[in-house]
Amino acid sequence: MKISYRSSLHSSKFMQYYLETNASDIDLFDFDITKSGFAGRLKYLKENDSYNREELCDRLIQFNRQFTNSIHVFNNIEKLRKNESYVVVGGQQAGLLTGPLYTIHKIITLICLAKEKSKELSTDVIPVFWIAGEDHDYNEVNHVYSFNTSFNKISLTENNQIKRIISKTDINYEKVTEFIDRVFKDFGETEHSNAVLDDIHCCLKVSKTFSDFFTLLISKMFSEHGLVLFDSGSDIFTNMKTPFLKKLVEKEDIINCKLIEQKDVFKYKGFKPSLDIRENVINIFYEVNGERQYVEKNQDGTFRIKGYKPNLTKEDLLDLIDSESSLFTNNVATRPLMQEYLFPVLAFVGGPGEISYWAELKGTFNEIGMKMPIVYPRYSITFLEKNIEAYANEFMCNLQESDLSHIDQEMNSWFINKTGVNVEDEISKSVDKFIESHNLIRNLGDKIGPGFEPLLDKNFEKILEQVNYMKNKYQNYLDIKHEAELNKWKKLCYAVYPLDGPQERLWNVFYFINKYGVSFIDELLHIEKFDEKKHNFINV
Repeated sequence: MKISYRSSLHSSKFMQYYLETNASDIDLFDFDITKSGFAGRLKYLKENDSYNREELCDRLIQFNRQFTNSIHVFNNIEKLRKNESYVVVGGQQAGLLTGPLYTIHKIITLICLAKEKSKELSTDVIPVFWIAGEDHDYNEVNHVYSFNTSFNKISLTENNQIKRIISKTDINYEKVTEFIDRVFKDFGETEHSNAVLDDIHCCLKVSKTFSDFFTLLISKMFSEHGLVLFDSGSDIFTNMKTPFLKKLVEKEDIINCKLIEQKDVFKYKGFKPSLDIRENVINIFYEVNGERQYVEKNQDGTFRIKGYKPNLTKEDLLDLIDSESSLFTNNVATRPLMQEYLFPVLAFVGGPGEISYWAELKGTFNEIGMKMPIVYPRYSITFLEKNIEAYANEFMCNLQESDLSHIDQEMNSWFINKTGVNVEDEISKSVDKFIESHNLIRNLGDKIGPGFEPLLDKNFEKILEQVNYMKNKYQNYLDIKHEAELNKWKKLCYAVYPLDGPQERLWNVFYFINKYGVSFIDELLHIEKFDEKKHNFINV
């Protein structure tokens, strides 16, 4: 594999600003991603080490033992028992077949960053992947995109309308097997397909839930690199979270106040807030009949939960957390606080959307007696296969310099230059002239007498219909004439910016593993240097 770089792909105004400015200068974070920022964060952690390391590590062993026997994972967990050992953490929902590529990119960032900072800071830094098993958005995790002759969304269709926690959602073995077969049929059979499918089906057979299946696949890919896994929806960690959940309830009013305050600061700086903060919710969920429901606050200071009766006082709510803690989970605004409570976090690794909403959390961290960890951008990557690179060279399309979000426009420009005619533009000009001429006919009708308006409208529609018919005929003729080259262009567009988004948001890692073998992941982790501030092109 060979790596090259280009300027950032991020279209987000905030993300561009974040990468160009030290985070501490933005006044939305406590530390930046420079060497001095890491040194400052390390000093803070050493001075504020009150983590329950023994219990955390015991539970991490119990959880990870379900999915791996890799000595590298358990060695890392043992390192975490010691003071002056820290973690870099990032997470994602449990997507089918691991979900979009950015999940894999995030894990690669965690592993590489942990190695780099262990060496640079002369201390143990452990990569931890936080599986957001308490999330409930089934439609975000139930599909995979694949490319064969066109770009296809393949979904696992099940009647799952309630907001059930993914870690508690049982997997339907037969339906998921059918789903996997459909995906790999679209990927196309290769010399590696049978071995890859055998591994996937082995993981599926011993999985009870969506999270189990996801965790086994991730563990199979990354356990030999020491990746420690944590599922926030697992009952193994429930009791550890209880004291902090109670703290969030005790401070619910000031937490919401700080979230709203920081949101206003974010807007004042010219950025669009990401978090949907409502004054009447306290940013934790309670599970009622298998469905997650927000805990909401009434005007009289009591609390209500949809489907749960009666209303609760704050004392009642705290008692409920004690007695039924496994039914309470964090939302997106308080999950980062829980991470900081459980783990000695040197840095959080996130994508553009996550970094944007973390920028709204500093006041909440500080109010609860914490400083935010370093917020580190995950690597942004596009894989370039040899045929895609050849197509780009054939069309003199410099991917390192091009605006990939406009690559379809480059295709259109090439087509016009190739054919010497812009059918859309020429027809549009003709239609403009036709409208002028038809207005004269309308004026004539007004002179002759009333009642011609419906007939004129119908006449206009028929003529326009025939013009569009000829436009499509012209375009189809040119498309067929240049079909081979247009197919190359379409493959190029689907590869680097499919459906108006970066490759990493839609493509799935198993497309590449199926084509290049299971060593694909290990080869990625042997690349010498990714650039967290630029977009990384990897030639495969």
